[in-house]
Amino acid sequence: MIPEHWASCWSYTYWQIGLDYGKGVGYIEVLADGVSIGRSNWYAMDNTAPNEPTIEGTTEGETGTTYEYTIVGTDPDGFDVSYFVDWGDGTDSGWTEFVDSGTEITLTHTWAEDGDYVVKCKVKDLVDSESDWVTLEVSMPYYRTPFRDFIEILFNWFISQFFGI
Repeated sequence: MIPEHWASCWSYTYWQIGLDYGKGVGYIEVLADGVSIGRSNWYAMDNTAPNEPTIEGTTEGETGTTYEYTIVGTDPDGFDVSYFVDWGDGTDSGWTEFVDSGTEITLTHTWAEDGDYVVKCKVKDLVDSESDWVTLEVSMPYYRTPFRDFIEILFNWFISQFFGI
């Protein structure tokens, strides 16, 4: 026998099946009094992982400057895709909102420190299948000025003259 409080709870609960994600992807949602209390995704069994994305943008620049990177990825099954970029400096973009497969997006990034970075990007589809990483090498060298060059030459001469290095 079901206790009365459980019976009243279940009397307002029903399942809702949604097919709004596209071919072979949907969800089953449990609602109580019209409020969602849980969702479970279901997927096509023959899903193919997305293709590796392409990433294009500046490969050499200055710290403190914001640069744009264009990314595009496709899913062989036609599912919407989301992009993730690891900027190589300990930060990342997080997963973007899902967009139509093949949609080009632009993300921006600013490096705070000089150095060489390996930017990595991947794409996932609605079924959470992920592509392999693609990489782009980016260099943020020191900003050179004639004065800085002169000081560096003078410093190196001083070290070699007085310390023999």
